[in-house]
Amino acid sequence: MLRTLEATIDSEGKVHFAERVQLKKPRRVLITLLDDEITQPTNHIHQTGSLEHVLALLASPEFRGRPYGSPEEIEVTIQENRITWDN
Repeated sequence: MLRTLEATIDSEGKVHFAERVQLKKPRRVLITLLDDEITQPTNHIHQTGSLEHVLALLASPEFRGRPYGSPEEIEVTIQENRITWDN
């Protein structure tokens, strides 16, 4: 099974994954170097474990300040996405 994981690589060649990675055995990898610059992530991105990640996201200013939509608007968007997905 192929999996794509986000990581950064420092000038010494050390790879730093954006999430915790656990493997049962050594695996082969392909690394693609991207041209874009590294932006400093917010604190909640580099916490380990999905529960901590979700709790930090819910407590973040970005999440608290998000725009809200009405249930009707959200349903319209869902239906539009379903139609687009089927095409």
